[in-house]
Amino acid sequence: MNKGTVRRRTALKWAMAPLALGAGTISTGAAARQAGPEPETLAEYANRLMAASGTPGISLAFGAGERPSTLLALGRANVDTGMRVTEDTVFQAASISKMVFALAVLEFARDGGIDLDRPMVSYLRPSYLPSTSGIDSVTAWQVLSHSSGLPNWFDDQPQAGENPPIVPGRFRYSGEAYFWLQLVIEHLSGKGLNAFMQESLFAPAGMRSSAYVWDSSWAGRMAWGHEQGRVAADQGLRNVLEMVEPLAAEWGKPLGTWSHQEWLAAATRLDPDTSHSKITFQNAAASLVCTAHDLYRFLRHAYRIMSRRRGAADDMFAPAIRVAQGVDNWWGLGCSLELRSGGGRIAGHEGNNFTFRAYAGIDLVTGEALAILTNGDGGFGVYERLVRRITGRDQLSFVANLNPNHEFLERGHAG
Repeated sequence: MNKGTVRRRTALKWAMAPLALGAGTISTGAAARQAGPEPETLAEYANRLMAASGTPGISLAFGAGERPSTLLALGRANVDTGMRVTEDTVFQAASISKMVFALAVLEFARDGGIDLDRPMVSYLRPSYLPSTSGIDSVTAWQVLSHSSGLPNWFDDQPQAGENPPIVPGRFRYSGEAYFWLQLVIEHLSGKGLNAFMQESLFAPAGMRSSAYVWDSSWAGRMAWGHEQGRVAADQGLRNVLEMVEPLAAEWGKPLGTWSHQEWLAAATRLDPDTSHSKITFQNAAASLVCTAHDLYRFLRHAYRIMSRRRGAADDMFAPAIRVAQGVDNWWGLGCSLELRSGGGRIAGHEGNNFTFRAYAGIDLVTGEALAILTNGDGGFGVYERLVRRITGRDQLSFVANLNPNHEFLERGHAG
């Protein structure tokens, strides 16, 4: 998800001429799910969806073990150059960034690095935060459960009187709150976001192709975002690499080690006539890039950790706040939760960076994990149908309103 919106879905472009997607690659293990579709059939179905939606490329990983039973890579990473998607292609994971970051924060808290119930202003109050009432009581627990009361995003330097009071305790999806928590973690750990994540999560989980900021050495593996089947003009960090990499070399600090302070210094150096207080190219709420296999590794890693922590205060898969009254659609600490009949529970997150759409989900009963990454604005319809095809699920999260105005639900009263 990105600035100014929580969910912005693009309808499938059924009239668009089919793309020459190519056969792609498929890997399956001996433990492939017998009741599911044959891999070739899945690939054919995915190709039809991609052609109909104008989504050039897709990468998918599915299974219930240490290794996925199915890996799928189809289409193009860039339709102009013809670069193919492979199992090693890296995509933007968009708002799935939040779920991945949340697990690292919970582990940091368990090690005594942060108190999840302490107001975040006691650690760090960024200069861009408004002085609106209620903001001084926001805690990391509320940020992780999207009950901080902060909007999804507000302007870098809001004017006094423009922002309504912050009311923590009600569900309100907020990328802004996650970015603030990122700055707190950088302050407490002494590391930039990417360096913190590499050490605390990516290395232990074996996620060797994941980062919250990347440099030109990754360019040959990075998928390009597409709008209506064409390469989009806005490619995020890729658009500014040629400006910031010389500064990284001059300062002797690789981009992957930068904190928000280095990003502010770079912005001031490149644009000295503008006052800068927030730069979001490296963003815990939205800037994660990874392969589908790495995202699968994350889901299984989180599942193993939380299986030993069920019922604990830092169980990310425990319902924390209900998204919609009367509906078993909840938020845990960093992820959505759907309580299904018969005791089933599905945890996960979706991502929308406009030209990249992504899905991550895990069945908390069977341990089956599914990661889907796409590089087109029609990708929502693609992954939605693939989730149904592979798992049989029709998730409430596909239609959920993430900006409701609901009554407060106390912890411990989550059903």
